[in-house]
Amino acid sequence: VPIAPVAIVFMGAGTFAMIHIAKALRHDPTPADTASNMQLPIGGKALWMGGPALTVLTIGGLLSTCGPVRPPTLRSLQDLNEQFVQLGPILNEHLYQDVSESFGDCKALWEYKVGQGDVSAQSIWQKETCSGTTPLFQKEVTMGTAPRRHRIKTMVLWAKGVNTLEVERVRVQPPLNPLVATQDWHLNASAAFADLHVFMKVFVDDKEWCSGYICC
Repeated sequence: VPIAPVAIVFMGAGTFAMIHIAKALRHDPTPADTASNMQLPIGGKALWMGGPALTVLTIGGLLSTCGPVRPPTLRSLQDLNEQFVQLGPILNEHLYQDVSESFGDCKALWEYKVGQGDVSAQSIWQKETCSGTTPLFQKEVTMGTAPRRHRIKTMVLWAKGVNTLEVERVRVQPPLNPLVATQDWHLNASAAFADLHVFMKVFVDDKEWCSGYICC
């Protein structure tokens, strides 16, 4: 508990209590007494009301300018990089829990699972495990010359295991030359997927040539 704010509060409360005690000791109140004829002890309101307020402001100002200061937790660039090392496991845990497992054509992924027998056709689709309605990538090109010209269509339907991305290292690097006018700081991060599977299809002249997981 901060000692200085608590002390100020208790001092203010104590001063307020002393004012009422002083009023009670001055004379016994009678029914004829009213708020208008009640008087404070020697010094009046300027001393008994303004004094505590001025004291609180003075002590608060002194504590804010000359009081104890909590030492900073980061004193150097090395300390900052060490903090990134400690935050790595926490960041990876959030990625695993908060990021969808799969991205891409979720309907095609569901139909593939049903066809493989991984899930039942009557089971409920879990939308939170997949995000997207279209393939991640698709492109069609024509290769060769007549009469051996072929149309090749490539589709990446979905990627599974996206939430297994693990941040391995995050590091801040200072400018290489401290004498130049423009100082460039660099934030370098490296990460890798622990269990990523990309499903791809390739068609040659509208005929399926390749279909399945290609990595990783």
